[in-house]
Amino acid sequence: MTEKCIVPTTLTVIVVDTFANRMALIHQNEFRPFIKRTVHIKLTDEQREAIAPRDVGTEGNVVQYEEVFECFLED
Repeated sequence: MTEKCIVPTTLTVIVVDTFANRMALIHQNEFRPFIKRTVHIKLTDEQREAIAPRDVGTEGNVVQYEEVFECFLED
């Protein structure tokens, strides 16, 4: 049996404002929920190909793929 690994088309990044919470803790001694926003970035075919998990073997008739272990932003 051959299975194809599905590669996502969108990278989702959740960005959080920790500043407002820190200022409320320092100046008012109160905790405020973090303000978050979500950004969806459509991946190009080239980007999808670059992050596509590779076939690493089979277990029985099931193809096994690499798993995303860690992801971070760099400048």
